[in-house]
Amino acid sequence: MHRCLTIPELVESIAEMVRELHQDAKFKAKGPVQQVPNPLFSMVLTCRAFYEPTMNVLWDTLSSLIPLMKCFPGHVWKENDDGKVRSVKPPSHEDWDRFLRNARRVRTLVLDHSEPASRDCLQLLSIPRPAMQPFPGLKFLLWVCDTENTKSYLNLFIGPRLERLWLMRGTSSTQIAMFEAIRDHAPNLELLIFGPSEESPGVDEALSMAMLKMSRIRIISSEGAFTLSGAAFAHIGTLSTLVSVDMHVKDGQELIDALLASPLATFPVLSRIHFVVKNLGSSSLTDLMRTIQAPQLRRVILEFEERPSATELRQLFRAVATHRSVHTVEVSLSHPGARIPPPAEVNHAQAADISTLLPLLALSNLRNLVIGDIPVYLDSAAIQEVASSWQKLELLKLEPEGSSSTVGIPTANELVHFAKHCPSLRTLHIWVDTLGMTLHDYRPGMGHVCESLTSFYPGRSPISDVNAVAVFLSDIFPNAKIQSVSNNVASADAAKIWSQVACMVPLLGQVRKQERKGVPDINARDLSC
Repeated sequence: MHRCLTIPELVESIAEMVRELHQDAKFKAKGPVQQVPNPLFSMVLTCRAFYEPTMNVLWDTLSSLIPLMKCFPGHVWKENDDGKVRSVKPPSHEDWDRFLRNARRVRTLVLDHSEPASRDCLQLLSIPRPAMQPFPGLKFLLWVCDTENTKSYLNLFIGPRLERLWLMRGTSSTQIAMFEAIRDHAPNLELLIFGPSEESPGVDEALSMAMLKMSRIRIISSEGAFTLSGAAFAHIGTLSTLVSVDMHVKDGQELIDALLASPLATFPVLSRIHFVVKNLGSSSLTDLMRTIQAPQLRRVILEFEERPSATELRQLFRAVATHRSVHTVEVSLSHPGARIPPPAEVNHAQAADISTLLPLLALSNLRNLVIGDIPVYLDSAAIQEVASSWQKLELLKLEPEGSSSTVGIPTANELVHFAKHCPSLRTLHIWVDTLGMTLHDYRPGMGHVCESLTSFYPGRSPISDVNAVAVFLSDIFPNAKIQSVSNNVASADAAKIWSQVACMVPLLGQVRKQERKGVPDINARDLSC
């Protein structure tokens, strides 16, 4: 065996790649997943040099404590006919050796206290055992805690290397006890996720006060309808390390009042905000965005359960624009089922247009703008104004909905403005009217080229002349890859034509490079469709 394979770090990296390949194989398997052999078992049995690194990968992630429980001798546990594992006899001091040897390898653990098998495992762990922390290397813990008994098990899992904690269910007192344990035993915790939960639907003032004791917390996130009270929101605003907040906003006015009453809640290093609201008009989110003091805010993500009107969006964007440091704005609907409506005519008078985006034009440093699931229609003049205002733009996704009508969408020729003013643009999702495009003797891009753009998605853009469109796009975006358009987005004919354009643009783009730089040969291997 080559000596390089005796390096544990190298063997562990190989084992991680083998694990990924095995997971892909299980995902693609047509038969039962259990019939897909795990090649890591073979690596473990190959030689001593492979044993420890491969075992570290095998035990890296656990979805329950049951595999560890089976490390005890057979007289300690028993498997019922239904496959459930339960404890039979307390383990002796010597029985812990194999358990602890594998427990120290665990880095990610899902612990569901509501499962009977998990409760049995916890009871085993709570009896006298060797004086050591059983999971010293644990970095990510997802804990479903539904009883007060959870408090007695905290010290088993809260260790010095814990970096991410996801709490589901549990009462406020249980969570406060957990934060106390984190303060004493897990000083490096950086990510804290709450919910979804029915027992504890939000973070109250007492819980937020306990959170203040975590000195290195950087990210606070919530799932589902889990919310932060006004007092809690104001308290976390004083954290000197908090860089990201995800939360569901039910009563924006409560948060506003708490911030106004707490002058120290300035979110000094907050760079990312993700708010989910049901209704923009009734949530006071616009006023909340104006009230928040976050001098380093860079990214604003907003999700709505109900589609906002163009007027509401304009007012919201005006509030977002007061934070001059923002360079990323993402707006979308939070219900996937409402994202792709069937083709139908849209009332353009109610859709967003350049007047809706006008407040954001003041953000000269804007790099990324995503407006998904909400119709936005920009005419030709608007495209020029957008491109000239956001010259640092890197990603733009505007996807109007409705039919393939050309009403309210710009002509493809207006894309030249992006090539002229946005040299860093990498991704462009926009619908344009290409029906009037024809081949000409002159260069359609007028000499303007954006070589940084690598992804272009035309959506339901109407198209007829495949050659004219391919020549035009290859001239202004020579490195662009045309993203495929499915039949449920555009008509079957349009989807077929756009697939032809996708095959032609790489070839024509190489030709453009040859013309501009004098490259002698074109690499045909890069031109496959």
